[in-house]
Amino acid sequence: MRTHPLFRAGALASVCFLFGPAMAATELAPIEVSATRLEPSAELLPVGAVVLDRDDINDVAGNSLADVLDTVAGINGRRFYGINGSRTSVDMLGFGVTGTQNSLILINGRRLNDVDLAPIDFAAIPVSAIERIEVLPASGAVLYGNGAVGGAINIVTREQYDGGTAIEGRFGTYSTSGGRLETSYRGPASSAMIAAQTLESDGYRDNNETGQHNLFADFRHRGTNADSGITVLADKQRLRLPGARTVNPNTGLDEISDDPVGTSTPRDWADQQGVQVMPSMHRRLGQDLSFQLDGTARLKQQEYFVDQGFGFTSYTEARSVSAALNPRLHGLATHGGISHQWSLGIDYSYTNFDRDTSLNELSAGQPIHEVAISQHTSAVYLLDTMALTQNTLVTLGARHEWVATRARDSYDANAPAPACFFPPCDAQGTPFDTDQDMGIYSIGIRHWLLPELALFANLERNARYATVDEFFELDPANNFVTSLDPLDIQTGRLASAGADWQRGRSRLTVTGWSGHFSNEIAYDPDAGENVNLDDTRRYGVSINARARVLPALTLTANGSYQRARFDDGINAGNEVPVVPRQTGYLRADWAVAERLTVSLSQRYVGKKYFDNDQANDFGQRIPSYRWTDLELHAQARDSSLWAKLGVYNLQDREGLFDYGVSSSFTPGVYNGYPLPDKHLMLTLGARL
Repeated sequence: MRTHPLFRAGALASVCFLFGPAMAATELAPIEVSATRLEPSAELLPVGAVVLDRDDINDVAGNSLADVLDTVAGINGRRFYGINGSRTSVDMLGFGVTGTQNSLILINGRRLNDVDLAPIDFAAIPVSAIERIEVLPASGAVLYGNGAVGGAINIVTREQYDGGTAIEGRFGTYSTSGGRLETSYRGPASSAMIAAQTLESDGYRDNNETGQHNLFADFRHRGTNADSGITVLADKQRLRLPGARTVNPNTGLDEISDDPVGTSTPRDWADQQGVQVMPSMHRRLGQDLSFQLDGTARLKQQEYFVDQGFGFTSYTEARSVSAALNPRLHGLATHGGISHQWSLGIDYSYTNFDRDTSLNELSAGQPIHEVAISQHTSAVYLLDTMALTQNTLVTLGARHEWVATRARDSYDANAPAPACFFPPCDAQGTPFDTDQDMGIYSIGIRHWLLPELALFANLERNARYATVDEFFELDPANNFVTSLDPLDIQTGRLASAGADWQRGRSRLTVTGWSGHFSNEIAYDPDAGENVNLDDTRRYGVSINARARVLPALTLTANGSYQRARFDDGINAGNEVPVVPRQTGYLRADWAVAERLTVSLSQRYVGKKYFDNDQANDFGQRIPSYRWTDLELHAQARDSSLWAKLGVYNLQDREGLFDYGVSSSFTPGVYNGYPLPDKHLMLTLGARL
């Protein structure tokens, strides 16, 4: 007889309670609730967490948050356009083109992943507002639910501000210019910050102009028994889309090497604007009990134009409105001589997504097809960390999540506006609804051999359900959208283990993982639709290390080896496309003088199979490459003035690309998205 995962996790917790008196007792630290929802802190979880603080973030040679994340072993970034992280996708533990859907990105514990396939817009998050980044490989499903398959990345904004005003300007290659203005206040019990950031660039390629404008506002108040705050993020992005470059060895065409700056889509563009409001409240109910309430309201609008050639064009307007409420209790308790630090929470979210596609902007009022979808998600979870001895923590967690999807679509351009979002509907399309639920659990242990050295192991069941773009498919022959049968929930079991050593700012984290996944949701190029795959598997090892080898020299060395393969079906034994086996990152930070630092870094990305090459028979792979950056950081003695000069792709390597698609029709032909050649960026700042 099969038992429910929640029952198994609950039974294990009960065993620990019953047999607790036989185990040595210890006390957990008093509760400190933060915006992360991670109780205990990330460093105490039974996984290979990598926490990047403000100094770590500032030391990275790069121009965006995506560049920072790509330095962590186990994370692979794929760049398509722009030099500020626009349209960069992040993949944790080797999921390839579906990395965004299998890697959960959060800000202060609130998810940034959308209900469609759009990548996270890392350019919309100002780096100056970030306090730390918590990277949780092979973890996060119990706390955050759907999508935390390869892991979770939690971006935590600053909670205290120094006060004053700062201004910064940026100037660089490709006619790049921008700046940042921020002002903050710090009082006895309150602090606040507002920051505006802008960037304009012509981009490396033709039809590659970028405009990014962000606004960040934050207010925090700390009272005697209650704290409160509200954070607002607003962004507006304009992006021209240069498309791919084509290589056809049959005709001698090689646009990636001979004309990487050219464009195949001189008319394509995409605009995006959004705002996210995140209020929070924390109340202490006693010495060992507290209540946290987080809320989120988010609006995102997108418009994009695509010229498909041969006289066929499309113009799309998409809008998503979402809201979430996340109440939870945190407590300390002792039972049978064992101390428990627990979190009990409820998550509820609601999203409305609408998308209309017409032939062009002039016919926007007469869409070819319309898609409307609403999703309700509710979940309950419990995470308990138990101090079995002074050196051993055991963490148990369980979560159950319910997802209700209601959708309809319409093919008739002359049909009236949708009058019904819930079946039954009498419109032209094929409405459907689906109700799904999933059980998630985790069990892990962390044991300290020495105060600086800990071993950890964790087993987690995770899950994700289909996005709106995976429910609906465009039929190119008839230029309309068809609704598909609902896809099964993707589930996986992911085990990880390793060691973590830290002394001061020196650290070493080694993590190995192995996971088996059923009903993985992916696009099948042969079938022309999204499907549930036969079983797949991922395994690998990552190393994240940082050490001060000399008083003035700090070295960072991160690397990973991973394999992602199909276990069953027609492609059994083959590798999953767009997943490199090896990645590496090396950086040396040299304090040349008291206020002058030189950073030299090199990134390595190994070979990977082209997208569409599930059979691994295309005959070639996306080439490996090395990418070198050099930055100089200088600041005045009182930190009132600072400057940064960066040279990126220092060796001026051309013909590099992170992503490519092999042709399904012509052998040897593929498309790639070239990375920029050598470019410079100068940043000048002052604190007023």
